[in-house]
Amino acid sequence: MKTTIEKQPENIVKVDIEVPAKDAVNYYNNAAKRLAQYVNIPGFRKGKAPRNIVEQNIGEERIKHEALEGALPKIFSEVIKENDFDVVAQPYVESYDYKIGEDLRIVAKLELRPEVTLGEYKGLTIEVEEYKTPEDALQKSIDSLLEQHATTVVVTDRKTLNTDTIVFDFEGFSNGEKIEHGDAKNYTLDLAHSSFIPGFAEQLADRTLGEEFEINVTFPEEYHAENLAGKDAVFKVKVKEIKKRELPELDDDFASEVSEFDTMDEFRADVRKKLEEAAENKAKVETENAVIDKVIENAEFDLPDAMVE
Repeated sequence: MKTTIEKQPENIVKVDIEVPAKDAVNYYNNAAKRLAQYVNIPGFRKGKAPRNIVEQNIGEERIKHEALEGALPKIFSEVIKENDFDVVAQPYVESYDYKIGEDLRIVAKLELRPEVTLGEYKGLTIEVEEYKTPEDALQKSIDSLLEQHATTVVVTDRKTLNTDTIVFDFEGFSNGEKIEHGDAKNYTLDLAHSSFIPGFAEQLADRTLGEEFEINVTFPEEYHAENLAGKDAVFKVKVKEIKKRELPELDDDFASEVSEFDTMDEFRADVRKKLEEAAENKAKVETENAVIDKVIENAEFDLPDAMVE
């Protein structure tokens, strides 16, 4: 197989490929055999008709197309390997000349990864913001850990708060008709982190255990159920259970439970150390990114559309 390479703008190479006539005939014959297995030809079992009979029934052009479909992956693979091309997209055929008994000629184009010309990259000066651990970072980290280990406790001696978790029954109506899938028994909702219809969770606050009442809301205009989007609704609600969150005591027992340390002092010191290490790593990454951005800014290269896509 012979190839002639012509470099073109925008990292494209045009390749003129000549496949020896012997190989081209083999590709053609193999394609005819494959197609014969799927064509009903009177007087022949599938796959047993000779080539000339297959040609009469389905035509040379279809066989040639099938031959190219089977041969091109191998042909392109050889071209890419021989020329050490770093392609970024599937090669595409611009034209071909396929005559039985002659060399097969294929003109194709390949998009290559761009060659980069580096600009000045030594002695560059960059500005990066110094990153410091916020003063309240330690307390926020410990508070977050406390929240993760919080427990819920049932309360019966007060009204609901907007930080409680409520167990309740509800039944929804819109325009006087019951909402499909708009009811539930013993439903649990964390009022502080509700994903219900806007305004629903807020109306569950300041309620007593066992209280039955109605909640009035309006579905969002972009609500997923089109028949309810933007519509007013009424939900009949009954409070079944009130639960509050209790945070663990911030003491040595807590430290030993959530870490390998025996005291809160040791635990705090370790958290502080990790926060400082995280700050250092963030500063390092931001510095490296700033350096890379500066080097790219000074480099020259054409970016092929195929890489963007």
